[in-house]
Amino acid sequence: MSCRNKLSQSQTTLDSFQEITSTTMSELSGKVEAIALAVDALSISGVNITEQDVEVVKRTLDEHGLLLKQCLVFCTSAMSAAHVSTSGTQVKHAKAMEHARQIIGNFGAIKADAPPVVVDTAEAGGSSFQPIGNIDLTGLGQDALNFLAGK
Repeated sequence: MSCRNKLSQSQTTLDSFQEITSTTMSELSGKVEAIALAVDALSISGVNITEQDVEVVKRTLDEHGLLLKQCLVFCTSAMSAAHVSTSGTQVKHAKAMEHARQIIGNFGAIKADAPPVVVDTAEAGGSSFQPIGNIDLTGLGQDALNFLAGK
């Protein structure tokens, strides 16, 4: 290999190394600048936080976490028991349009512990009428039912 070829090859290698070094330095400079901006953003000037402060916050958050876990267990148990033991009326989607009269619920001599009426989605449009709930047919309830039925 001639001296000229070696020199040309060395120059190419040097140029490539210089380009890689320049690109790397530019990337590192950008990353250092991003880190500096993040540190500045996180810095709180004039505030002195002690380890005792951190412990108080940690203990409070732990207590809140415990309380929330207990609430979750309680609510989950209550919902499970309610779901299993309830009967009544359950409707996924009820839709009444124009002049429709749609009644959804439990009918009869309704007592205080009557089963619930659950409707996920109810939609009434136009001049439609859509009562939902437990409907006691004793006394005025029967008159209301007759009215809704168009009698």
